[in-house]
Amino acid sequence: MRAYDPDIVDVILDEDTDIEPTIWKIQRLNADQMRHVLSQTNIPSSNYQATLLGLKGWEGFPDKQGNEVPYKTCKMRISGVLHKIVHPDVLRMIPGMGVQLLGNRIIELSALTGPEAKNSGSQSRSLEPPMSSTAMPATTSSNDNSDA
Repeated sequence: MRAYDPDIVDVILDEDTDIEPTIWKIQRLNADQMRHVLSQTNIPSSNYQATLLGLKGWEGFPDKQGNEVPYKTCKMRISGVLHKIVHPDVLRMIPGMGVQLLGNRIIELSALTGPEAKNSGSQSRSLEPPMSSTAMPATTSSNDNSDA
């Protein structure tokens, strides 16, 4: 097992068949964030929460007029700690299936690798009931990828 790596990874979704596909900037979730994501009651909710927490920007994501959609953030409290997330108003601009695919990639990136999982001694288990969290969109910024 290795320590949490906060580096941002560029990904292009296989399903993006545009001539110039969007480059999504995603980050592994830390232990608190992953616990929050896995506490959701179903996979779509888990993927949505993973995208809120792990999506750190993009390149080449235009609106219907062809203008680059600006990346904005706000804060969300999880277990008493504020985390910087993509603003829900901006996240709504990403097609629903895109949010699900991004969330799945973020969860995969955050999961233990084969050798790490083997050495952890943990078993997989079903999702638990949701924990409450509060998004506070009043605090916004652009292109700042650090957690608070």
